[in-house]
Amino acid sequence: MANNTVNDLSHAIGVTCGLAVESLIIHVKIADIKMSYGRPLFLVRPVSGAGEQWVEQKRLREITQ
Repeated sequence: MANNTVNDLSHAIGVTCGLAVESLIIHVKIADIKMSYGRPLFLVRPVSGAGEQWVEQKRLREITQ
């Protein structure tokens, strides 16, 4: 993953996924991506609710129905 660039990951912008928060998975939409110390950070916003937060990729989950 360390070799990915923002351009490589730009397809993820607009994607809905799950955000792991302790024992919960919250549905969020990816709004932006940036690199920090060589690792991608994802700006996420909740599908329902308010706010936004930069998170590491390891906290994002694929949504399974």
